Amino acid sequence: MRIAAADYERLKAFFAWTTANLFPPGPTLPPDQYPLAVLNRTEARSPSNARAGLAMAIGDIIEMSEGFAAGQVAAIDAALEAEGIITLSAVRARFWSRIRRVLERGTIRGERDYHAVRNVVEALPEEEQERAWRLLAAFEEKAARKGK
Repeated sequence: MRIAAADYERLKAFFAWTTANLFPPGPTLPPDQYPLAVLNRTEARSPSNARAGLAMAIGDIIEMSEGFAAGQVAAIDAALEAEGIITLSAVRARFWSRIRRVLERGTIRGERDYHAVRNVVEALPEEEQERAWRLLAAFEEKAARKGK
C-alpha cells in the first residue's frame, strides 16, 4: 500500500483520530513517543519515509479493527465523518488487501472474507460496490443452501 503526497494530510488526520480515539497510547508512554509525535518527527526529516510509515500504521489500524462489528464501524464512521475525516470504511476499502483479493477473485471463500467485504461495501466505488453486493448475495445464498 502506498500513500501519494496528495493523500497524506487526509490520511494523517485519520491516523491522528484513530490513535487518539480507538487505540490510544498507554498512560506510561511519554507524549514525545505518541504515534502522531513520531510521525511528525519523521515527516520533518523525510516526507517520503513519513508516507511509508503512515501506510504501515494504517495497515495496522485496519488489521486491529478487522473484528469490529458492523454497528461499531458505523459509529466510528459517523464520528469521523462529523469531523470531516475520511471514514474507517473508506480507508478499509482503499487499503485492505483482503477486499482487493476478493473482488479480483470474484468469489467470497468464507466467513472472514464475507465480513471483510460486508464491513466496507458501502464505502467502495460504485462499480466495485455493485460487484461486492453480488458476491455477498451469492455467498449468503450458498450458506443458506448449505444450512438446509
